[in-house]
Amino acid sequence: MTATGLARRLVGQRPKLVRVSSTVAVLASGLWLGTAALSPPAAMAICQISTNVTGRIHNETDTLLFLSRASHGITNTWCVSPPSPVSPNSDPTKDYFEAGDNVFDTEVTAVYVAPNRNIISLSAASQFDTYDGSCSVSAPDGTTIAYQCLASVSHNYDEGGKNTVADFYITPKRTRTPGAEAQVLTISPSKTNPGKTVTVSGSVGNGCQTGHKGDAAIVYSKAFKGVTKRSFRGVPSVSASLSKTKNGSFSFKMKLSKKLRTGTYSVNGRCGGGKFGSATLKVTKRVTPRPSVTG
Repeated sequence: MTATGLARRLVGQRPKLVRVSSTVAVLASGLWLGTAALSPPAAMAICQISTNVTGRIHNETDTLLFLSRASHGITNTWCVSPPSPVSPNSDPTKDYFEAGDNVFDTEVTAVYVAPNRNIISLSAASQFDTYDGSCSVSAPDGTTIAYQCLASVSHNYDEGGKNTVADFYITPKRTRTPGAEAQVLTISPSKTNPGKTVTVSGSVGNGCQTGHKGDAAIVYSKAFKGVTKRSFRGVPSVSASLSKTKNGSFSFKMKLSKKLRTGTYSVNGRCGGGKFGSATLKVTKRVTPRPSVTG
């Protein structure tokens, strides 16, 4: 948690957290350079009480990624240190990092450097009122960006706390070629009622990596509220697998919440760090026919 967030929490702590206040450990925000080893905390239980963040790295490139620096909030602590380096086609169950807090929010960042000097920044947060994750690739020295990154975030309330899991998919960047399969996103029916099932279909063309384990497209919309645990930049999302597609196409069904408010919703698709399509869904109230009056 940041210093500003800490001050806010100290003003109004939640009653349910009083039970663990005696075990709070105020830790300085960490910063590591190169491949230096990071020390795990003495009390692992801190990651299972209030908030927790797990970042799983899917390095689907053919190169090693080297840890440049990593940090967490001032009251957070590492449970599992960020791996350094991360091998090509890595196993996310082994190449992951975890941090937590027994009272406040948890915020973590890990930055990796590729052999071509591209910088890959991963971040995730687990807070009482929200959760989030992001991934970006940059080249401060003007070199060509050769990688793309996508974050898929989910959360749960296991083990008495709020836990965020962020999957970071790092793949080679692909450029679109003339005559490639069109990028499109559709939703059917485009007009429906709360509680009904819709079909989301689309194609990422050759703008994103497909055919490999972990390849996925993210479809996100506020219309998915209440029916998915995943989120993209705070908006409910669904991860559509692209691991077996040959032309970049996908399709899945989604049952809307019965409590979904009426209105017009934007549905967007994203993969490989860019948007590939959008659609519109109109949700209306079910009209009940009035009984006919005869006599």
